[in-house]
Formats: sequence, structure tokens, C-alpha cells
Amino acid sequence: MADPGFDPDAYTKPFQLTKALHRDVYSAVDLTNPQLSAENKTVLITGGGGTLGKAVAKAWAAAHVYQVVLVGRRSGPLEQAEAEIRSINPAVKTSIETADTRNEAEVKALFEKLAKQEIKVDAVVDAAGAINTAVTGTLEPSMWFNDFEANVKAPYLLSHYMMATYGDQQGTIIVMASNAAALVVPGMSSYACSKLAVTRVLEFLQIEHPKMRFFALSPGNVASPLTNPGFLPFAKDTGALAGGWTLFLATQRADYMKGGFLNVNWDVDEMESHREVIEKEGLLKLGFIKAQLGPSGHPF
Repeated sequence: MADPGFDPDAYTKPFQLTKALHRDVYSAVDLTNPQLSAENKTVLITGGGGTLGKAVAKAWAAAHVYQVVLVGRRSGPLEQAEAEIRSINPAVKTSIETADTRNEAEVKALFEKLAKQEIKVDAVVDAAGAINTAVTGTLEPSMWFNDFEANVKAPYLLSHYMMATYGDQQGTIIVMASNAAALVVPGMSSYACSKLAVTRVLEFLQIEHPKMRFFALSPGNVASPLTNPGFLPFAKDTGALAGGWTLFLATQRADYMKGGFLNVNWDVDEMESHREVIEKEGLLKLGFIKAQLGPSGHPF
């Protein structure tokens, strides 16, 4: 018998910007919505063989993307993802590129290879990452900083070399962020801090390259082989929902969200109805501390 006090949204509700809460695709981010068509576009997806990266790739395939470039460290999972993509859309062009996006030389070589093949990337979705769950002092520092290598350095390298290759006049870069950035929980320091850091880095990239489009997107709680078993009852968000959001963020309708933190559980239409307030008050941008700083000090 189910626990009547159990709430599968317990870890989702605290992070809601909108009253409406979604855990699966709906009309505004539906993969078959004509307004989200990815026709004639090329998307590069890191972590392309993982649960989330594969779901994002399938979403773009369903939206009639022209070409998908799958990037990962191991070819086997990428080949499996490629087969699943083609089962959805046999017409989509696919390519597999093995690279460690934490390694600058490999990221540079990746974009040089794409440019040599005359492949113009329109959007990058960074669905790769790392997570350590260990209390500080119990983990080798190099392992602690691995989360920063994967979650901060890698998306920065992808952004840098995409702009170095194609210029900074257009293009969309979406980095998978996390609600963990707002939490201070024992054992989550390297992950939470790295996700907070990359969200701020994307704000800098956006203000320094205003014609580009940078987004930090929390994919919600998606069940995967890496999910803590105790957390599985709360992992009800579908990978397709994150995929639909990446398609939406690649459209001009999302321009007012540029440089911001987004969450797949939020309602796109409700946000748009409050667009003026969101922009004016910078509701998608990071704060500093809870105190109200100013010439007169905090109003104690």
C-alpha cells in the first residue's frame, strides 16, 4: 500500500518559478510542435551516449533536425544512441566523435575537424558532466576538482571553441545545470559548487557575447543508472521534457531568457505571460546573498 504522505514532487516544488509544474512534455515543448522544428539545423550533443544526452538527441531527431553530432568518451554508447536516433528519423544525418570535453586539445581538435568537414554547428547541448558524493576531506582533491573539470571547464571550452570556429554572431549553447546549485547538503560540495559556478560563467559569456545565446537548464530529476536508489521515487521527469526544452531554447521565442537559469519543470507559457517582470527584475539571474545591500545597509 502506497504511503499516503509520499509526495513525488517533494524535491521539485521548492524550485518552482511558475504555478504550473510539468514533469513530462506538453504542447509548448512538444517534440512534434511545428514551432520547434529543427529543420536545416545541426546540433552537437555531449554525453550523447548517456541517458540525458540520448533523450535530447532523440528530441532533436523527432523535430526533424538535419544533423546530430554525438560526442562522448566511448564509442559504444554513442553507436547505440545513433541507432536509436535513426529509428526515430531515418533521414537525420549523424556523426560520432569521441572526445573528452575536459581536455582543451581534444575540444579544439573536435571543432577543427567539424570545420574541415564543412559542418556548421547551430547549437551545442552539453549533457555531459560528473558528480561526486563524498564529504570534503574524504576525497582526493583531484577527484573533488573533477566535477569542476567536467561541469565548468568543459562547457567553457565548448563555448570558446564554438565561437572561435564559427564566430560569436550567432549560435545557441545550452548547458545542463542543476537545482543542486541552490543547496548546501553534506556530500554534494563539488557538484553543487560546480553547477553554481557554471551558471555564473554562462551569465558572463552572455553579456560579453550578446549575439550568442547561452542558457543554463536544469533537466529536473531524470532516472538513470547513476541515480541514487533512494531517490528513484522522486525521479519522475522524462528526458523528453529536457529535450523539448532544448528545442524551445533554440528558438527566438526564448531570447528573453538568454544568460539565465531555467528549469524544465517551469511552464513556458506562464513565464511568457510574466516576461516583462522576469526581464526587469532579472528573475532568471543569480543573486549574491540574502541581505539587502545598499548605501544605507540592510534594513534590520
